[in-house]
Amino acid sequence: MTIQWPNPRLRLFILSLSLFCFGITAAQSTARGQTATTVNPDPILFPPGHIPPVKPPRVTITNVRFETVSKSSSTTSVAAAPDRKPNRSPLPTNGSSVRIEPTGLYVYSMDVTNNGTRAIKAIAWDYRFTEPSFPLIIHYSFANLQKIDPGQKVTVRFTTRSGPPKPFSELAEKAGIPFEQDVLFQCIIYADGLTWQQLTVTDTNPCERLKRWIKQRRKTEPGLEDLPFNP
Repeated sequence: MTIQWPNPRLRLFILSLSLFCFGITAAQSTARGQTATTVNPDPILFPPGHIPPVKPPRVTITNVRFETVSKSSSTTSVAAAPDRKPNRSPLPTNGSSVRIEPTGLYVYSMDVTNNGTRAIKAIAWDYRFTEPSFPLIIHYSFANLQKIDPGQKVTVRFTTRSGPPKPFSELAEKAGIPFEQDVLFQCIIYADGLTWQQLTVTDTNPCERLKRWIKQRRKTEPGLEDLPFNP
């Protein structure tokens, strides 16, 4: 029996078709291998020793802000007795002049709503500044002996000489990009003695620091500046 091979053009076509099918099979095998190694994306990792902060239960924080405290002096009488609060100015009468002078003090405040069933006795909190163009947070630690009953909304304030930080980058300063501001609660002491606090990876205990601050505050004479809370 004699086998006749196809003409040269047909042989070239069959060879090309075979190579094409082999290439498709190899590409599919490679794609399946790549899919198997990249099906799970890299997890989002936090820096070593870092625990993501959590919000306190049944507490709402709004209207986070700070303001500069000023004092006033008048050359003549005023309409009423001067207010003892340094951030308020007396009302001048006709013909009097009032001069407003900065005191170098700042008031950091927030509105806190207690949505729980326990009355709040005291809190320790961080006022945080974040620049959007720079992944770094600067915070000041404050404390308040402030009762907040269930369902009550209270404005919590802390007066200090620590002013807001300057922008981290020249670009943010030139562009006038403001800091992002928020509050992070570190500890809540309830009226019934129970406590809530942030988890930490160190031996520090926010609520123990707050209890020591409360004892020291009771022994300190009140002034224009609140007793510093330095954790």
